[in-house]
Amino acid sequence: MRFLSVHKTSSYLVVATSMLAVFLPGELNPIISALTFICLALSWFWEEPRFDPARYSTAWNIITVLALAKSVVSLLLGESVLVTGIYFILFLSINRLFNRTSSLDYLQLYVLSLLQMIAATALSTDLTYGFVFLFYIVFSTWSLILFHLKREMEDNYLLKYGDTVHGKPVQI
Repeated sequence: MRFLSVHKTSSYLVVATSMLAVFLPGELNPIISALTFICLALSWFWEEPRFDPARYSTAWNIITVLALAKSVVSLLLGESVLVTGIYFILFLSINRLFNRTSSLDYLQLYVLSLLQMIAATALSTDLTYGFVFLFYIVFSTWSLILFHLKREMEDNYLLKYGDTVHGKPVQI
């Protein structure tokens, strides 16, 4: 298995585990849960060269503003701050999964997954959360190690060509 595939797989395991932790207590809408996991699966294939994420950036920006406006309206109508925040964090995670083009996007995914785990801590009163948390710790540790290796390889290795001393950063 190639390095990028291992890194992508471990990153998706981190995100999927944190989403599972949020949905396991059953406090959130099951339709939203199903749609979130469908989007998670579809985003696996949404990358270059099949799709150009930059082409859809305007649409994603508009949808993000609408999701933020919906969250604000929900809060003003008296919906729970925790539930509204979870829905918005889930949307941001799906947004990042569909628009991952650089290492910074993966870093943002790790932060969003941590926020999901924090929210799941407030929702969960069951022992199953402990098992999901254990898997999350293993997957996130592995992903952060791979992320660090990926960043170091991209920053330190240069592709030398011709007789010039100038180099071009290598895309891993």
